[in-house]
Amino acid sequence: MKKLDPRSVIIGLLLGIISVMSIGATSTTFDTITVGDIRMKNSELNIINRKGIRAVNIDPYSEGTFVSIYKKNGKPDVVLGSCGNGSGTAVFYNSRQKEIVSIGGCEVNKQEGSVILNKPDGSIGWFATASISNY
Repeated sequence: MKKLDPRSVIIGLLLGIISVMSIGATSTTFDTITVGDIRMKNSELNIINRKGIRAVNIDPYSEGTFVSIYKKNGKPDVVLGSCGNGSGTAVFYNSRQKEIVSIGGCEVNKQEGSVILNKPDGSIGWFATASISNY
């Protein structure tokens, strides 16, 4: 009977451990991820669905942040945002990617606070605004 060299046993054991670790490291799916903060490498964060289509986009820019939620086809559905003047806005789209409702306080043409209801083709149907000078 031959004796086993202790170095050969250690090498074999280490190769086995490395093999098991490399098999476990190839899994790219997680059931749950718990984090405290997410720091973005780029200027925005995208969440991609199983089909590889963007489902959610978080876009922080110098004066606020916008969160966009997309339909299954990758077209916009809802956009929520905070504007540089400290107010927010919400925009909703129909199935033809036309803006149908806009509610917000982002300053546009010296107007702060507006509700816009559009026709199905995206043209303005009804709107109301509050002027900044009224404050």
